[in-house]
Amino acid sequence: MTDEIKKAAPKKAPAKKVKTKAPMIVNGRIVVESKTPLHSANHKKGTSPYKISEEEVKVTLVKSACNSIKVHKATVEALGLKKIGQSKTFKKSPALYGMLFRVQHLIKVEEVTK
Repeated sequence: MTDEIKKAAPKKAPAKKVKTKAPMIVNGRIVVESKTPLHSANHKKGTSPYKISEEEVKVTLVKSACNSIKVHKATVEALGLKKIGQSKTFKKSPALYGMLFRVQHLIKVEEVTK
């Protein structure tokens, strides 16, 4: 029988322990911090992150937001609508359409022609 020389397996370097912060817990929930804050987007001065059109829409409140959830009440308030039947005109933008979609069951939207 021939003597086989067994090569010793190279030893692995010990794994470095990475120091991690303890998770931040608020009201019993783990809060994850984002790496880049959303508010620090680098927009050039004088530019808007949304394209605002010259076209306008007329928004009318047709149903009360009294028994709605907080988010819907806040959106109607942000649109500046307080009473049923009150109307406002806005220039078209993606931000506006997001707000209108959220409270579409409370409002009526019409195109404004010039």
